[in-house]
Amino acid sequence: MPDFERIRVLLNHDGMLHWEPGGIFRTTCDIDITYFPFDMQHCPLLIGAYSYYSNKMNITNGSSHMITHDFRLNGEWHVYGTTAAWAITILDPCCMQDGYAHVVFGLHLRRRSKFYVMNIVLPCLMLSVLIMIGFYLPPDAGEKISLGISVLLAFTVFLLMIADNIPRTSLAIPLMDRRPSVVYAMRLTSTEDKQLNSSF
Repeated sequence: MPDFERIRVLLNHDGMLHWEPGGIFRTTCDIDITYFPFDMQHCPLLIGAYSYYSNKMNITNGSSHMITHDFRLNGEWHVYGTTAAWAITILDPCCMQDGYAHVVFGLHLRRRSKFYVMNIVLPCLMLSVLIMIGFYLPPDAGEKISLGISVLLAFTVFLLMIADNIPRTSLAIPLMDRRPSVVYAMRLTSTEDKQLNSSF
């Protein structure tokens, strides 16, 4: 936290005080990873002064969006939009004139998905094609079982990779995690069916 006592206050000729406290504040944002890695997130940041009513101290925004020219590029997220809106929070219904002013900044983020497409999505699609080829092989072909087991092992590795790369949350299960699990179950069923048929 910065030393706020050392930040200068600008005094205008009309008695208006202008104070720009700076600082680095850390916050969290709940994310919805249903469409991971093609997800977009909205993170609201609320900045307000809850020690004074809005008639004593007012916090306002200068524009309807945030100034982003000082933003650093991030390898995982792209800021595709921002918002800024002023609001008043009334905590006590009996005193409607006594509200607290705050500004809600909104960050609209889009995940950069090239890494995930090249390393997870495309290999999973290729393995899915191999599974379909395995379904079309004749039941008496000896390669069907070896192909099925090889693809099962590869899918196991990819499920572990997906689990390592997906943010840990239980609020939503990504669609990308569901598809390999379904394909894995189909391939396992097909391999077991082939083994049962060959034993009779």
